[in-house]
Amino acid sequence: MDTLSRREEETLLKSTKERALKECDPVVRGINNIDPTEFAECATGRTISVVWACRGEYRALQTCMQRFTNKEEMDKVRAEYIRLRRHSIQEGGVMGPSNSSAQCVTTAYCLPTVIM
Repeated sequence: MDTLSRREEETLLKSTKERALKECDPVVRGINNIDPTEFAECATGRTISVVWACRGEYRALQTCMQRFTNKEEMDKVRAEYIRLRRHSIQEGGVMGPSNSSAQCVTTAYCLPTVIM
């Protein structure tokens, strides 16, 4: 059983995006949230004009996010999730809230658990 349900896929994508946002926080807010970077400064006080006025800064943010959400990274997350699911099934458990709230993986963050 090496495929994921739609729910599992969406949950993994959501958790991966959350991780990417945390990792890319310095690009948005600056180190230690004290010194705002160009994107935060550029976007402050703007609405629609942020689209063209902050294009370069937005691209920097997108580049950072892409490092964590590209196809290769998502394939690694899926493979690790499937491995954990297989291990859980072999031990007679079901991945989900009753078993644990998250499964930590070697990619330095925890995957959410999903009941199949």
